[in-house]
Amino acid sequence: MYNFAERQLEEQNRGNMVHFPKKEKLPTIKNSASAANPTELVYGDTVVEEEEFERVPSSADFAVPIIGDSMEPVIRNGQFVFVKEQPDVEDGEIAIVEIDGDGVTCKEVYKDYESQTIILRSINELYEDRVVSPEQIRIIGKVVF
Repeated sequence: MYNFAERQLEEQNRGNMVHFPKKEKLPTIKNSASAANPTELVYGDTVVEEEEFERVPSSADFAVPIIGDSMEPVIRNGQFVFVKEQPDVEDGEIAIVEIDGDGVTCKEVYKDYESQTIILRSINELYEDRVVSPEQIRIIGKVVF
């Protein structure tokens, strides 16, 4: 037993120990964003709590859980995503988007300048694009990895 403890101490001193990443607290919106159809918004009922996460991107302002498989394989059903609050995104970036003030979804955002519309695209090819006017949406923020 003494030899085992002595070996453990030697390993620690050589720096061979496994180090776990530091956990960071981040505001977490407990209401989910849907990866498929927008999740209904219930104003006044949004619950924000601080939760601990490992490997939080430095630009993240908050986290939100994603429900549905339309953003798979990049974002899995039930996965938390980190979001940087910003009112606009570049073409092809993944964003948390409010639609018609009724619901929130997670999609790739594309701007069609010719038709003056916004295309909300799923990564999972089983889902069709959703085309909306700029007045119908509000970009809450960009998903950061």
